Amino acid sequence: MTKAKVAIALLGAALSMLTLCSNRLAAQGLFGRISGVVTDLSGAVVTGATVRVTNVDTNVTTTWKTNGAGVYNATSLNPGNYRVDAEAAGFNKAFANTIPLAINAT
Repeated sequence: MTKAKVAIALLGAALSMLTLCSNRLAAQGLFGRISGVVTDLSGAVVTGATVRVTNVDTNVTTTWKTNGAGVYNATSLNPGNYRVDAEAAGFNKAFANTIPLAINAT
């Protein structure tokens, strides 16, 4: 076999292994997520609410909107301590302090 054919065969084998193992590799992330449902005092969901997730250790804030079911899903967050604020027109601002987040945590 020529060197080019050996290199292509090895590359193909490596890509096959990567494809077979990609689910396991993806699961080995370095991030976590914070998710929840924004509701009013009666328990009704609040759609379109603005949710700010702030890493209190770094002061980095990401902003999310709730979907039609009132759900927000803040993904790809670095480990640390977080504060979550939610607000919507006609409602008081709500917040949760000191939410610890570890790697691969939800």
